Amino acid sequence: MADDRRIDSILAIDCGAVMTKAMLLDRVGGGYRLLASGEAPTTLGSSTAGIIDGVRHAVKPISHTTGRRFFDDLGDLIFSNGSGQRGANPQWPSAGAFTATVSGSEPLQTVLSGLVADLSIASARRAAGGTYSQIKTVLDGRYGVSMSDEERVRAIRAARWGG
Repeated sequence: MADDRRIDSILAIDCGAVMTKAMLLDRVGGGYRLLASGEAPTTLGSSTAGIIDGVRHAVKPISHTTGRRFFDDLGDLIFSNGSGQRGANPQWPSAGAFTATVSGSEPLQTVLSGLVADLSIASARRAAGGTYSQIKTVLDGRYGVSMSDEERVRAIRAARWGG
């Protein structure tokens, strides 16, 4: 006998270092489609309450767009009882499954190096700006003076350990 239980919708959350993103996937035909998404700043703190606040704020646009309710009056996630009911009825969940990941971490520490500050370093800064990274130091040929290998190593060590 085949198992007739199936997951019709999935609420997926990713708690990143900067942003928390939420997506609602729903079964359409033989696969899943993205119905709605939302994001909010991650509120990482000393407790999980900060993360949960970020999740609640990221899910709000999904609730607004779909009319579905994901949290009860106390702010707790509503879980399915397997009845298959869902939607605007506040007694029933609006997703059949919930999944979450936490990808928040410390920023990647980077060292930029290039020959020309206005060209290669500027390009490297733009590239680093699109990532979750922290520029610790910049090694370039300022004023036409190139650094020796030893000076470069010292500059990187100073940036890493602050001195």
